[in-house]
Amino acid sequence: MIKPELLRIHPVFSSLTQAQLKEVAAISTEKTFETGELVFSEGSPADALCILMTGGIDMFFTIDIDQQPKFHKEFTFGTINPADMFEISALIPPHILTSSGRTTKPSRIISIDGESLRQLNLQDQKLAHKLVYQVSKLAVQRLNNTRVHLAAASVHA
Repeated sequence: MIKPELLRIHPVFSSLTQAQLKEVAAISTEKTFETGELVFSEGSPADALCILMTGGIDMFFTIDIDQQPKFHKEFTFGTINPADMFEISALIPPHILTSSGRTTKPSRIISIDGESLRQLNLQDQKLAHKLVYQVSKLAVQRLNNTRVHLAAASVHA
């Protein structure tokens, strides 16, 4: 469990009531990672909604061509900066991660248990609305950023 005040400083949680903050804080933990550590992996269950407190994380996806190890490539398409939310698939069915993330420097995150958060959302529709709104905005931003990266890559190909 983390202190509710730690959540309040982040924009996504700033409009929550004190009671909502306490509920979310109760299902949250703090984690640290060294430079170069894999924080989340594409295809894995999205078991937590996370916020980067300090550090940095590059988001990437991997392309593999069967029987062709030389075609294993990682494509970085975005960066997670402090105060950014990630592993948003914890709130979006089927709750599977669509990319991977690796730290670019020592990093500290808040990890909110996904299953518990989904249960809270079922019990508190106002909380659900606030979180889903923020996650939706972030998903659209990331989609647009990915499109820009893909367009740039096709020009340089």
